[in-house]
Amino acid sequence: MKRQLLKITLQTILAGICLIMVVLLSGPVFYWQDQSPDGLNHGGLTEEQQGQGIVRMMQAIEREGYAGALIFEWMDEWAKKTWSTEPYMIPYERHVFWHNAIDPEQNYGLLSYEPEMAADQPVVVKGEGSIRRIAVRHDAAFLYVDVEFAAQPDFSKEKLLIGLDTYDRGRGEMKFSPHMNVSAPGGLEFLLEFDAQDSRLLVHPGYNTAKSRYSSFASSQGVFEEIRPLIHEVRVSKDGTPIAAQYEDASRLNYGDFKANSYNHWYWEASLLHIRLPWARLNFSDPSSLMVLDDNSGAEELVRDQLKTTRTEGIVVSALYCDAAEQQKIDLLSTSAYNWQPWEVTAYRERLKQSYYILQELLR
Repeated sequence: MKRQLLKITLQTILAGICLIMVVLLSGPVFYWQDQSPDGLNHGGLTEEQQGQGIVRMMQAIEREGYAGALIFEWMDEWAKKTWSTEPYMIPYERHVFWHNAIDPEQNYGLLSYEPEMAADQPVVVKGEGSIRRIAVRHDAAFLYVDVEFAAQPDFSKEKLLIGLDTYDRGRGEMKFSPHMNVSAPGGLEFLLEFDAQDSRLLVHPGYNTAKSRYSSFASSQGVFEEIRPLIHEVRVSKDGTPIAAQYEDASRLNYGDFKANSYNHWYWEASLLHIRLPWARLNFSDPSSLMVLDDNSGAEELVRDQLKTTRTEGIVVSALYCDAAEQQKIDLLSTSAYNWQPWEVTAYRERLKQSYYILQELLR
C-alpha cells in the first residue's frame, strides 16, 4: 500500500495535478464517548477499535485516489483539553501534571504515556470475615482499589457495594442502600455496585456534574444516581430531520484486565477484585494538588476555572458485602483515609497501543 500511494503521489506531482490529502485521521481511546448522529464516536473506543477505524479510513482514502493521509496522532498529549472536560480541570494551569483519562483530546495517540504508580505508601486494611483485604493506591491517571475475598463472590446470590468518601466526612450519603440500615463510616460521594447484571459507578445527587451539581450534602437516604452527561443537544439537520439529545452512560464500568489497556475499569484475579477509576470521573479537579470540585452555585454555562474547589483530606473506601436483595449484611470493611503527597513531576513509561500493531500490518 505504501508503494502504491507513493507511486500515485509522484505521478500526480509530475502531471501538475492538485493533490488532496486527508489530515487529522484517527479516533481517541478513552472512557468518555461523544457520539455524532452518523454513529461515529469522539472517544469510547478500545485500542483495537481505534486501529480498525484507522485502517478502514486509510483503505477508503486509497480507494478514492487521494494523495495520502496524516494520522492524528503519534502520541497522547496530557496538555490537551476539550469542551467536555476543560471546565472541570481546576486550576487549569496544573492539568498538565496529570492524565485526564476521560478527555478524548488527550488520548488520540498510537503511543501511550502511562504514569508509573505513585511512591506514596498504599493504605491497606485487613479483615477476618469474607472480605480479607482492601488496598488503595494511585498514579497520575487513576485511583486503584483492590478488594480481596476469602472466596470469589457469587453475584447471582450476592452483591458488593463499594463506597468512596472523597472529601468532607460530614457530607455525602451516610447509607449504602435505602434497603439496609447499614451506615458508612463517613458521607459517600460515590458508590460502586457489582452484581449479577452489571457493574456501575453511581454518584451522590448533590455531586452529579451531569446535572450541574458540584457539591455533596449530608443525607441518609441511601440514594445514588447514574452519571449521564449530555453529549449532544437537540438539533435539526439541514433537511429538517430532528435529532434527539444524546447522553453518555458514564456510570458503565468496563470489564477486563489493565495490561496493555487504557479502557477497562475492573477485573477478577482469582478472589482478588482489581478496580481503577479515572480521577476526573471522581470529580477531582486536580489530583496532583488533591483538589476536588466543591461548588454549590448550580452554574450551568461554565468557563475555565469558574467552579470552586477544596482540598480533600483523603479518600475513605468502604466495602459492603451483602445478599443480592440488599437485605442482609455479610461483611463490611473500611479503610482509613488514603492520602498522598502533591506532585509536580510524574514518572511515566511509553507503550505502543494495540492500534499501532493493527496499522503496522496494513503498512507492511
